Amino acid sequence: MEEERTEEFSRVREIAEAICDGDASDEQKAELHKIIFDNPDAQRFYIEYMDMHARLKANASNDTFELTLRRIEEITLKSGGIANYSTSTTSFGGNNGSTPPLQLEGPQSKPKSILFVVVALIAVTMTGVAIWQLSKKDKPEIFGTVLQGELTETAGNKNISMGSELGAGIYENTNSQQSIIDGNAFKLTLSTSTTVELMNEQQLKLIDGNVEIQTKKPHVKIDLQGTMVESSGKSVFELKTGKSTQTLTVNSGKVYIHPKKWKPTHFWNFNKSTDRVSDLFGGAHGILGKGVKVVEGLSGEKALKFDNSESAHVNLGSGGGTALGTGSFSVTDGVTIEALIKPEWDPTLNKNFDQIFRKDYDGPHRLLLSFQNDHPKNRNYSFPDYGPGPRLAFGLYLVGHKYQELELILDGKDGRPDLEYLKDGKLHHVVATFDSKSGRKAIYIDGKLVCKYDYAPGTRIISGGPGGATIGNNPGTSVEPFTGTIDELAFYNFALTQGEILRHYEFIKNDKNYFGYPSTSSIPSSDQKRKISVEAGQTVTFEVDTGLIIK
Repeated sequence: MEEERTEEFSRVREIAEAICDGDASDEQKAELHKIIFDNPDAQRFYIEYMDMHARLKANASNDTFELTLRRIEEITLKSGGIANYSTSTTSFGGNNGSTPPLQLEGPQSKPKSILFVVVALIAVTMTGVAIWQLSKKDKPEIFGTVLQGELTETAGNKNISMGSELGAGIYENTNSQQSIIDGNAFKLTLSTSTTVELMNEQQLKLIDGNVEIQTKKPHVKIDLQGTMVESSGKSVFELKTGKSTQTLTVNSGKVYIHPKKWKPTHFWNFNKSTDRVSDLFGGAHGILGKGVKVVEGLSGEKALKFDNSESAHVNLGSGGGTALGTGSFSVTDGVTIEALIKPEWDPTLNKNFDQIFRKDYDGPHRLLLSFQNDHPKNRNYSFPDYGPGPRLAFGLYLVGHKYQELELILDGKDGRPDLEYLKDGKLHHVVATFDSKSGRKAIYIDGKLVCKYDYAPGTRIISGGPGGATIGNNPGTSVEPFTGTIDELAFYNFALTQGEILRHYEFIKNDKNYFGYPSTSSIPSSDQKRKISVEAGQTVTFEVDTGLIIK
């Protein structure tokens, strides 16, 4: 049987001999490649031959064997004595000189060092592996089979019929009925006008339409524009796409949403504060003024207490801004300022202003979130103007509208909180957002939308520059200091959704930070990921652009 195999691959053997002897021409190598390229048996013979050749060369240094080489398929090892050798001063590894080394006779064997043969074997083996890989690439991987209906492969507008195997590619169900794709890790039911891309055995992309996904394994991943959905195990869920929103309904099991846009530009949780505060997501580290003390945290280990003096401030610098529209505090499409506060504001003191956060010295292009007690004569920036009284103001410069402040009147009417509610000695979650895409400017207290105004969709912000940013005071005059405690302050260059804001507040109530980590966590950079769990029976709607939950 071995002789038949040897004869079958005689040409492989001849070229292999030439390679070992160092005499193979480029034409012979090309011929060998052609013979074994798509022939696993020929590849195996080639590699086994080279292995045997190397071993025989190694045994040539052992005087307990006689090697007779007539033809490569006629190899015998005979125990006892040495015959047909000639003396030489050349020593092989392991020869002590007392016994003449074996010298193979005839032109069919040119002396080669053992190292040469071993290196040749390694090279040939790697060549064989490379050839196998190349031959494998010629055969596309199959990720699924069409069980029902027909599909169109967008590349070349090719029709795919029922029973066809599917590799990597983009497929659309253009029929009036559902189409089903069955794979090793998932089963897809595509509604009409649904387009998916199969990326690998456990990953696909929903480009458009509606699909039901039955996962057979954990970590099946479905990419969408602003997020990725991942199975935790065997589960059944539906995904529906729209122009601005996407919906996930989990029928069984558990599924995770990984938003692609959730990190703040800056985040100060104050847990490691001394006379400095660290920005855990950016480079705007702060310096504490004398009117600020590190105290027990409202959330987490530590917070900052401001004493209403001119030195009550945390200077953050300009965020690298050198001109208008530059630096990390420059935003255009949206912004969010988020803080935990326990205010002790007295509207009758200190010019009636208590700043939570302010970025200034950029002309009228300031950003601020502050308590104010405006009188009729200084309500020039109020828009809309809700009248006099204590308020929480959110100011920024909008193209076409200049600098304006949205003001939450603290009167306790129409669902709005009053000042006493905010001064009850408990922590309160305060968030101000502007979203350019929708044009909405809004203020949220403890997870609830309490004040809003809608500008024209597409209205843009102008901000950033060399002016300083400050927590707890006006960076220019230092005469608008905060009174009370501030903790967990974050600055985003996009607008958080109402659903995400509510989630942040729920996390805070359960002794976690905004992102669901334990409140004492500093969120190391290696673990800055966001995972939202959706259980069986739940339906969530999230933004197309960010992947953040709307409701």
